[in-house]
Parts: sequence; C-alpha cells; structure tokens
Amino acid sequence: MNLSAPIKGVDVWESHILLWSSEDADVFELTAAGIQHLARFKVGDDVALAIHENFIFQTEVASVRVLSFQGLLKQTLPLDERQGHALCLDVCRDFLVLVTTNCLIRIWQLDGADVKPQGPISGRKVKIHGDDKLVVTSVKCNSDCSRISLLVKYGLNAGENTHLVIFDTIIDRFFFYDFRHMHRVPTAHCWDTAEPRLIVCSHGRCIGARNTRSRITNYSTVCNFRGRAFGAGAGKLMKVKLDSRSRFLALEIPYYHILTNSSAKNITSAFTVEKITVRAFIGLEDVGIKEKAALVEFNYNLVLGNLTNAYEAIGAIEDKKIWQSVACNCVKTKRVDVALHCFAVMNNASAAAFVRASLHEPEEDARIAAVAIQLGLVDAARELYLGCKRFDLLRHLYETCGEWDKAIEVASKHDRVHLKGTLHAYAKHLESLGNIKDAVHHYEVSGSHRHEVPRMLYTSQQVKELQEYVDKSGDPPLQRWWGHFCEANNLLPQAIDYYTVAGDVTSLVRVYCFKGDYSTAAALVLESSDAAAAFSLARQSTKEMMIQAAEYYEDKKKFEEAVLLYHKGGDLEKAINVCFRTQLYDALKAIAEDMDKDEDPALLAKCGEFLLMNKQIDKAVQLFIAAKQFHVALDLCLREGVILTDKMAEAMSTVEDTKSQESISLLHKIAEVFNAQGSYHLACKKYTHAGDRLTAMKLYSKAGDMDALASFYESCAQIEIDEYRDYKKALGAMTEALKYLLSSKSQDKDQKVQSIKSRITEVEQFVQASVRIGDLYALLIEFYCSQESMEQAYQVVEKMRARKIPLGPFVDQNMLLSIYQALGFDATEEDLTDTIGEEIISM
Repeated sequence: MNLSAPIKGVDVWESHILLWSSEDADVFELTAAGIQHLARFKVGDDVALAIHENFIFQTEVASVRVLSFQGLLKQTLPLDERQGHALCLDVCRDFLVLVTTNCLIRIWQLDGADVKPQGPISGRKVKIHGDDKLVVTSVKCNSDCSRISLLVKYGLNAGENTHLVIFDTIIDRFFFYDFRHMHRVPTAHCWDTAEPRLIVCSHGRCIGARNTRSRITNYSTVCNFRGRAFGAGAGKLMKVKLDSRSRFLALEIPYYHILTNSSAKNITSAFTVEKITVRAFIGLEDVGIKEKAALVEFNYNLVLGNLTNAYEAIGAIEDKKIWQSVACNCVKTKRVDVALHCFAVMNNASAAAFVRASLHEPEEDARIAAVAIQLGLVDAARELYLGCKRFDLLRHLYETCGEWDKAIEVASKHDRVHLKGTLHAYAKHLESLGNIKDAVHHYEVSGSHRHEVPRMLYTSQQVKELQEYVDKSGDPPLQRWWGHFCEANNLLPQAIDYYTVAGDVTSLVRVYCFKGDYSTAAALVLESSDAAAAFSLARQSTKEMMIQAAEYYEDKKKFEEAVLLYHKGGDLEKAINVCFRTQLYDALKAIAEDMDKDEDPALLAKCGEFLLMNKQIDKAVQLFIAAKQFHVALDLCLREGVILTDKMAEAMSTVEDTKSQESISLLHKIAEVFNAQGSYHLACKKYTHAGDRLTAMKLYSKAGDMDALASFYESCAQIEIDEYRDYKKALGAMTEALKYLLSSKSQDKDQKVQSIKSRITEVEQFVQASVRIGDLYALLIEFYCSQESMEQAYQVVEKMRARKIPLGPFVDQNMLLSIYQALGFDATEEDLTDTIGEEIISM
C-alpha cells in the first residue's frame, strides 16, 4: 500500500483498513486476491479517524463527522462549546468513544445504521486527584464499553505521557496509574479483543532518565484490571521486554502481537508480526473456547486472591494436559498453592507430598523449584536454586539426575559440608554399576573406605582382593578389622599377625587369654603399659588377680573398671564402696541386679539408702524390694510417685504363710499403692488375695470392669463351696456374676454367660437335693480324724475313690496328708489332687 504522504494513523475493522496522512485518507480491503484500494478522500491536518463496519468517523473542531467508506457525509455528531473540540476517538465493536480538549468523554452506541448517544450528553470529566488540568493523548475502549482507558499528560511542564487512566462506566469512577515513579512513559495501550478485563500497556524510559539518551528500552505489560484503586486493582500477568525496533500491535488471548523490524535500516521487507503467548497460557494455546474462558476467569480470580472462585472456574476441566500446563505456569507465576491444587486434581499424590515437604524452605524460589522438579522442569529448577543460592538443594538435584560431575563440582565450590557425603553417594552409585575400582577410590576420598570397602568386597565374595587391599593400605584400622575377621573365623595365628602389625595390644591380649597363654598376655601388658589391655587381661584372670587389678585401677582413678573387677572378683563390699564414693549409680544398680535373694539384705538396703540420698528413687525402690524391706519400698512409691509394677508386687508377695497377719498387711499395702496410682485391677487382685473381697468388689465397680466383677463373684462362689460348703451363698454369688456378665462387652460374652448359667442350674439342683454325697464322706473323714481313727478315715477315702468322687473339693489336702503319714503311706501328688467332675445325687 502506497500513499502520497507520510502515514499519520491506521485503523482496522475486520478486512477493511483505513490509513490517513495530513492530507488524504485511503480505504483498503484485504481479500483472497490481495489488497484492493476502495476509496480516497481529503482530510484535515489535525484530525483523528476510526473505521467501523458501516462508517468512518472523523473529528472536526466542534463535531464528529460520520462518513461512508467513500468519504461521503452521512451524519454529524455535534459538540457544544462547553465540551471543547473533538480531540481523539476510538471504535470497538458497537461503541464509539470520543475525548474532547476539555477532557470530557462522550460515548455513542452503533446500532446498524444508527449512531445513538449513550450516557450523559454533557460527557464525563476526566480528573486525577480531583484535578482536570491534564491533556489526553489517546483513548481506547474495551469490548463491551464497560471500561475506557486513556493516556494522559499530567503535571506542570509534562511533555510526555505520565498516567494510564481507566474510566469504569458501570460504577462511574476513574482509576489511574502513575508511571513517573518508575521513570517510565506509557506509549501505547489496548484492550483484549474479547475479554473486557484484560489491558496491555507499552512503556519506555523517560528521555530525561539518567544514563539514557533516548527511550531505547520498551516494555509491554499485560494486566488484569479489577475495580479498586488501580495500583492494587491491576494484577500483572506478564511483562515482555521489547527492543527499540519493536512495537506493540494488539492483544488477543492467548497471544499479543508485536511488530518487529529485524533490520537496523528500517527496510520494509524486514518487518514481521510476532505472536507472544501470555504467560498464563503457555502450553494452553490450542484449548477450546470454553476452556479458554475458564482459564481467563481462573487467572482473574487468582489476581483477586479468591482461590475458591478460581478453582471453581476451572473445576469442570477434565483434561489433565490442561492441568499439567496450569501447573507448569505456576513455576513462572510462583504460585505453589495453585500447583498443589493441580497435583491434587491430577491425582499425583507423590508430587503433592514432595512439594508440601518443601514448604518449610525459607526461600520462595526453593519452594517453586520443588514444583518444577515434579513437573520435569529440571532446567527451571536449576535456575531457581542458583537464583536463591541453595547450593545444597542444587547438589541434591544433580545427584538425583545422575549428573555426578556437576554435583561434586557444586559441593566442592559452594557446599563443602556435604562434599564427603556426595563422594560417598557417588561411590555407592559406582558400586551399583559394578565399577569396583572407581568405587574404592571414591570411598577413600569420602573417608568411608574403612567400613565400605571391606563390606563391598566381602559382599561381592572378593575375599582375596579384600586381603590384598588391607595389606597394601598399611592402615592400622583396616588391619585391626581384618584381624577381627580372622579371629571371628577362628584363624587365630593370622589374627595375631594383623593385630601385631596394627599395634592393637588389647586384641592381642584377648586372643592370648583365649588360647590360655596368660604369660605372653601379661608380658605384652607389661611391655606396652596399655591400660585397656591390662583390664582385658584382668577380666579373664583368676579372682585374686582381678582383685589386684581392681586395686590398680582404683589407684589410677579408673573407677568404672575397678568396680567391674571388684564385682567379678567377688568383693562386692569394695565394689559398692567405690560406687558410693564416686557416685556410679548405674554400676551400683547393675551390681544390685546381679545379687540373688541370698545376698546380705543389709548390704542391699545400704545401696538403696545411698541411691535414695542421691535422688535415684526408682533404683532405690528396686533395691529395698531386693532387701525385703517391702514397706519402705511401698512408702517410697506412695510418697515419690514411683510406679509399682505387677512384677514388683509379685516379688513382694512371696511370703510362705499367706494367711499370716504380716502377709495380709503387706497385701493391703500393695493394694493401696495400686489403688493410688489408678491400677484398679491389680489393686482388686491384691485385696482378693488378702481376703478383703468387699473392698475388691468396690474397686471393680469403680474401675467399671464388668468382666472382672463377674470373675470376682465366681471366685467368691467357689470359695463358699470349697471352704464353707454354703451352696445358697454360692448360688447368690453366681447370680451376681451372671448379672455383670450380661453387661459385659467382651467378645466371648455369650460363651461365658452360657457357662455360668449351666453352673447355676447344677447348684440349684444340689440345693434342692440339700446335700452332696461328697460332703457326707467329708464329714465322716473329719470325724474320724478328730477321733484320731486314721485307719477308718483312710477306708472312707478309698470308698470315695471307688465311687470316683474327687477328693479336692471336699477334703482338705493337709488332712489327707496327715492320714497317709499316720499309716506310713507315701502320698503322691495324684493322691491329693482332684481330676474328676462333681457328682450330685438326690436324697
């Protein structure tokens, strides 16, 4: 397209193109055959033009002229004197917007062939901070005329644009952004062709900015406008750097278009139009219309900070590729929260867990790098780690990716605290590949070779190579290890050789003592003066030598060794005295635990008192129990809150005469301690053993243990039968047991209920029969024993056996034993026990 004069302006409507100069305006149409020239008509010098589907609009001094494509006047839109002259205008879809020299905005709606005023005819005054002393240089309207943007010169001697102003026609309010604080000048602006909330603004450096000869560097910033103060109300979506030969053309999500001249000489053929994807849509360029609208709504709510609405906007999207792309964009926008939501939708639990684990990292870039890693964006993660100087995480990333050279380089230069660990991990990697030689080298430089190399070679069954490695190394720890290996495999001569080379006198002494060569072992100790070797020798010598060694160590103030040798040598008193003097509580407890019940109780009590004075209460209680000072131990438990265990209680309940007053008193004291510490079941057990069933029953009720209560009453019933032969009381106890069993929640409840019911039935039958035959025999036996007629008593016992009546439930074992002893018979355990069920007869 060629014009007779330099082009001042251009406007496009679908396939029609309007170009104008200071003299003429030309209309072109773009067809499949090429560009066709439709018309040319004259225009003034200082006019602004815009093209629409049916009209061309041209500013005049006091009006706007509505022309046909051939330049014929169709209509005039007048302005009054108060509004000023027509200055600049814009057409978008079905709306015409005009700004006058008096900073008034006028709007018309284009309805087919009609042009109708919209809003106040007097117009809306443009103001910044209530000041209308400004100059509008450009105006643009969004797709639904809900917002109008203007470039404005504001302030004294403002030679360049200073502000981007947005007028919200719905709420009738102005918002503005001042570029001066950035030392920038807004140069162009445009709304998205379809989305009314997206605006892009190009800006460059001020001419007067320091070290800047001209407005060389340009930027275009895509913003998501929302209806609050513009500084907080515009969410930046993307910032793109443009060189001096590039100019912004238009915004159409997901792209905005840039005119670029690749030639420094402004050759026409070098001009190209580039499409740059808006950052939030990278990877989503080919989505459908619905998905694109959903993503726009998502980003809009994301800018608002309304995550709930943002997620709802894209909740209906099922394509995981789209969610993958959204997650990838989160790396660029640095939104970890959104990335986590994307991983959840994609059912990628491991990725979500990895990212959540990174949330404790203080650097934002480190957290974003975790997202990038899970998305396979390794290069992006690398840059992020470098940017925040997290070389430890960068090293780990290289290790994970198998880039060991880079990992070692990073660790060497920036993360030396992890250098040995990295070298060790690389050696492990080489070992897994079967590269034994290089693995050995890296184990050595990592300092872990003394353990890892023997393990690696032995695991791979290279025992010969392992011995050669040990021999070549000349390393005493390795030689000592190989000596241990030989000793464990009963290769004692070889073990001695390697212990000798390694200078390990203690191990040599141990081996010689095992062989019974105490003289050589003693000679080594004398020659080396090695205390550990001497101790090893003493531990394996006679008791007399152990005592002498213990005295030696005591003189050298090596008290732990002295105590051990005194103990093993049998001199407990000296061992305990050393413990007292040097406060070796653990050693004293070990000695006490090694004592048996036949040890001197006074010595045990002395140990307990010492531990008590030194606030070792738990250990003191154990020693007082061992010393059979049970009441002292129980008082300590009550006073100091020491937990009494069932095992400790059993150790105190070994009194032979369980019916003595002393035994019953002790059982009551144990039960009190259990009750105080809340161990109701154990307390009930001890009260029952003491014969205090009433207190036991109350405690069972307090504990709320229905099964325990039922068992308690069953025990009472059995005692009533066995000891007192009171079947009526036994029946009452069984009935109580049944009542509590019915309230039980145990799994075998039904089985227990059936069992107790069966027993109740049997006892009821016996009560009705009034007597058991076994009881009659028992009465006879008791009578004959009271008359010292042991032979007649024995005959009754034999009759019971003949009728297969069990002796245990009816006849006391001590009575049976006295009968057998009186007649000179040996009573076996079988003679005194009961193995046959009860016989009930009807009288």
